[in-house]
Amino acid sequence: MPAYNAERYIGEAIESFLWQDYPAERLDLVVVDDGSTDNTAAIVESYASKAPGRIRLIRQENLRTVAAASAGMRAAEGELIALLDSDDVWPRDKLRRQVEALQARPEAMFVYGDMTVIDAEGTVVQDSWLEGDNPPYGHGVGPLLRGNPAMGSTIVFRASLIDRAQPIPAGIEFVDWWLITHAAEIGEILYMPEPRTLYRFHGANQSLGAEGGARRWKLGQTLRFLRIQLRRMSLDLATPAELAEGWNAFEHYAREAIAAGGTAFDTLIEVSEDERAEALELERRGEAALAAGAPTEAVLLLVRAAATDPWLRSAADAVHVALAATPDGAGLPGQTPLHGAAPFVVAARAEELLHTPELLTAYADGMAGVDGVTLAIDASDMEPNEATAAVSELVEAANVDDDSLDIIALVGSLDRVGRARLAAGTDAVYGADGFTPDTITALRELALSAGA
Repeated sequence: MPAYNAERYIGEAIESFLWQDYPAERLDLVVVDDGSTDNTAAIVESYASKAPGRIRLIRQENLRTVAAASAGMRAAEGELIALLDSDDVWPRDKLRRQVEALQARPEAMFVYGDMTVIDAEGTVVQDSWLEGDNPPYGHGVGPLLRGNPAMGSTIVFRASLIDRAQPIPAGIEFVDWWLITHAAEIGEILYMPEPRTLYRFHGANQSLGAEGGARRWKLGQTLRFLRIQLRRMSLDLATPAELAEGWNAFEHYAREAIAAGGTAFDTLIEVSEDERAEALELERRGEAALAAGAPTEAVLLLVRAAATDPWLRSAADAVHVALAATPDGAGLPGQTPLHGAAPFVVAARAEELLHTPELLTAYADGMAGVDGVTLAIDASDMEPNEATAAVSELVEAANVDDDSLDIIALVGSLDRVGRARLAAGTDAVYGADGFTPDTITALRELALSAGA
């Protein structure tokens, strides 16, 4: 329990610990007084004298909540650790039921729950904080990039998580969010809608209900947290769609922070020259992956680039282009140049085939009888009517058997989404930059080995 000038509520918080229906000899409370100037420490000592051996008090200079929570976790001796804010209240069966949930699932590292919001006097303001929100659970960090579902006083986690999650980087103000993210990297997270911790909303909260300057500060901390997370993500931890959602969340919080600050010139994120250079290199690699038809890798690199330098607009825009070309983004709006194509796609440039018609004849001879292959003739750089007529004449002159070959002509300009989807959907290139008539046998074997 981190505590700072908490004399008004800390007694009730401690009592909710003491009244838990869990074996008393298996519970202890570590209170870290973060440089309070009121009677917080005296109140804790009073309770400690009434419950010998169950309550420990650590006093430190004022270093803020994260440092106080970290000090408490370092001092903890149990196999399981719970957080309790000094102004919140636990239901009587809170710990027992959450411990039972962890015991039932050895692979689970972390369990969190819902909250009932109460006011300063203890009157219920909102019965459920998370009802209807579809709180994330199970494996995977991706859903946690949209926001923090786990408020501190609701969580219990295995002590082994501390070694992985500590130290918490400077500038991170969300102990609970940091812990659940790291728990999801190595195990399973659980969600329990009941029992609901009582979260006290009293106007001085750092998170829920913050307004004005306090809200601007909280949003700034949210941006810093997400920036760190997005820069360290991998495809083992989040899908391309989840990475893009995380970046969308970052931009949403940035817009809110600007509105809360009242000026667009307020610095939300400091970006060093080295970080700008790093972002440009990540963007270059992301664009190269996109052009090479590897949009999944491109999303990861471009999200990292955008998070490293949030003012690199070209990287942010390219995230959505890359996502549209991934399997996750197949249903997103945009051009679909390969709609209706067979599973194996061979791309060729119309200009090259028109200049050397023998290329198409050689392709038709070499690929005859191979099912499940589409030749996509890219005529997107030509005037549409001219392209349609020219490609039709080319196919007719080559005496291509419509029953043995599947051919589509890409007519009309392609935007960035269309280009990305074409590159991602292409399995082989025919022409000067790929397979040629001399290597048509190899192309045929490649198509057959791919199951075409």
